Amino acid sequence: RYVMAFGNKNLTVLLKAYSRLPAATRREFALVVAGPTLQSPQQLAAVTAGLGIRDQVVFHARPIPHEELCWFYNAAALFVLPSQYEMFCNMILEAMRCCCPVLASGLKPNIEVGTDAIAYYHAVNDPDDLADSLGRLLDADSVLADLGARGQARGAMFTWRRHAQELVSLYSE
Repeated sequence: RYVMAFGNKNLTVLLKAYSRLPAATRREFALVVAGPTLQSPQQLAAVTAGLGIRDQVVFHARPIPHEELCWFYNAAALFVLPSQYEMFCNMILEAMRCCCPVLASGLKPNIEVGTDAIAYYHAVNDPDDLADSLGRLLDADSVLADLGARGQARGAMFTWRRHAQELVSLYSE
């Protein structure tokens, strides 16, 4: 079982938060960081070693082809989006459409997309707040299942067809 995140979204805060989870939780849920990161592999090895989580974090550094993303989301116990800034996050929609529970920073765009179908933490750059939210979710399989189901239903509302129809309607006005 693993928690999934992307490497270009507030990774330092996520790594610190993950290191603050109980050791038993980290043994049960590895952290998989997908995609390219801003840090070099050597820097990441030093950071994870310093935090005592080197053996529990996997960096899948190559870009993930779109056709493989669904596999990553479907296999994850939770998708975490600890971003500091978003305009519209396709990653949230991708995870929700794959029935993957989502924990995201409580930024307005994330809340507008996810409404009550995903979980939020609000102190964006606070590893303790993120760790508390992660710990509560990872301890509650029924909550994760509920978030996955609600997320899938919410994500189904976002289609290219609907977007095009609303755009045509807007132009018509």
